[in-house]
Amino acid sequence: MRIEISIKLKNNELAQDYAPSFVSLIKAVLSDNDKTLFEKIYVKNEHKEKNFCFAVKLNKPQFHKDKIFLEDENIRMIIDVSDFSDGIDMYNAFVRYKNKPYPFPNGNMIEIKDVGIKNHKQTISDQILIKMQSPLLVRINEESRNRYISCNDEEFKKYFSLSVLSMLKNLYNIDLETNEIQIFTVDSKKTVVNTFGNKITGNIGTYIIKSHPDILNIISQTGIGSRRSQGFGCFDIISEVK
Repeated sequence: MRIEISIKLKNNELAQDYAPSFVSLIKAVLSDNDKTLFEKIYVKNEHKEKNFCFAVKLNKPQFHKDKIFLEDENIRMIIDVSDFSDGIDMYNAFVRYKNKPYPFPNGNMIEIKDVGIKNHKQTISDQILIKMQSPLLVRINEESRNRYISCNDEEFKKYFSLSVLSMLKNLYNIDLETNEIQIFTVDSKKTVVNTFGNKITGNIGTYIIKSHPDILNIISQTGIGSRRSQGFGCFDIISEVK
């Protein structure tokens, strides 16, 4: 399920490190309107896999030092949720939060103006061409330290597969072999992401993902890679690949 949220800013600018503000918004919306879902996601499962991802779509952004200037005050947020019941509850919470001012950094303010919902198109193919809507993060844990790698790294495919396998196991108790989920770069690029006070390596562009159709349908609603519930790993299916 996809939730589409139209948001209006008081000023047409954002901090470059804007992900924490939108995570804070999600928490505020849920804690204000659906404490059961808030506690399920952020209290009981604070450090566990989340069953959603999100992306923030900016209108003609211009990056200057620590700020992003936009063409106007309108932005769009999309949230993909794999559990239908959680998706409906989250949608209703955002609807009830419409037109309530919410503070953002640097004296800015936002209001939710419209909330829509639509179902994901199901694929029957074992390969899909995707386009990232928020950067894909592929992480390697090294001696209690995280290292994020790019699509140009020779370990990228291996650790991408491992991250998806871990998510499927933790969220759905699905066990797969490493070769049952594969990623191939198409028009793929490295990017540097400023998030939660750190600059890390991310990946944008298009990719082909190969797996069982039912797995592809799950990840299309859950997202891929690391830190999905912090604004990463959200994608659109462009087409099936024959």
